[in-house]
Amino acid sequence: MKKSLWEWLRDYATKKIREDYVNKYHHDRKCPQCDTWISETDGCDSVESDSETTSVEFMICKKCGHKSKWLMDAPAVICVG
Repeated sequence: MKKSLWEWLRDYATKKIREDYVNKYHHDRKCPQCDTWISETDGCDSVESDSETTSVEFMICKKCGHKSKWLMDAPAVICVG
């Protein structure tokens, strides 16, 4: 199935936005609730670090407001809740 010019342009723009975000922040997380990449919403609403350990962060999604827990120690950022 062929894509229309507008679908191709939208997909290309989304890809470029994600690449630019990753180049700037060195990661891109996907909200586990609404499946939206934070690069698509110009970042998350807020990121809070756990006071006991710096290896855990809490991210609040700008789109749906879901608060997710992220493990930062691993070679890749992992959503744990």
